[in-house]
Amino acid sequence: MFPHEVAPPPVLAGCSAASAEDRAQRSRALFVEASQVMLHPRCANCHPAGDSPLQGERGQLHDPPVQRGPESHGIVGLECTSCHQDHNLEAGARARCSQVGAGAAG
Repeated sequence: MFPHEVAPPPVLAGCSAASAEDRAQRSRALFVEASQVMLHPRCANCHPAGDSPLQGERGQLHDPPVQRGPESHGIVGLECTSCHQDHNLEAGARARCSQVGAGAAG
């Protein structure tokens, strides 16, 4: 450990950063660990380079079709939170979201 540094948090205890010998090696290892999160489909699908979010492990176009919008959270009336909640929607509500999205795209 370097002077004035604390032990890695428990979440990093099993990663290569925890056992890195020098600062540069540890920095590279930490970057690799962070990039695994940032490049995971759960993050990358909502934050793509284009104006339409993606979905699924293979990053297919979002269905129903939606746009990023001025605030990066969907267009007015079809924001991300219209369908994406802190809990799963019931089947009927999911179907209504799909119908609204299909109508907005057409």
